[in-house]
Amino acid sequence: MARKTTAVNLNKPPSAKAVGAAKATGILERRNAFAKNDPLRVVFVTAPEAEARKIARTLLEERLVACVNMLKGVQSLYWWEGKIEESAETLLLMKTPASKINPLRRRVRELHSYSVPEFIALAVMEANPAYAEWVLKETESSVP
Repeated sequence: MARKTTAVNLNKPPSAKAVGAAKATGILERRNAFAKNDPLRVVFVTAPEAEARKIARTLLEERLVACVNMLKGVQSLYWWEGKIEESAETLLLMKTPASKINPLRRRVRELHSYSVPEFIALAVMEANPAYAEWVLKETESSVP
């Protein structure tokens, strides 16, 4: 059986479609390589301001997170027990390795005053390699 071949014109630049496919493949390869290591997560938790600071400090001291950004003055509107509520809260943006998600979720539930605390973890597809390494290093249990 004869094999069908396609001629390639080496003097003609690649099409935009071919370049886009190559770039997409490169991005996917880089993301997959990043994900094979302990990928990072960004975790969102809201809490009253004073409580948010205590939660953040405790999670840092226990090395469940490497960094917490506290965004004060968040106005949350939400359904609760059949009606729309409104609260002033602080949004915690926490950076942690994926391997810490389950213990982090448990600890947030223990520390939080809400019966149903927000806990949303987003996968990080790409990051500054030095930053990712720092997050991993700072969440190791053996770090002094």
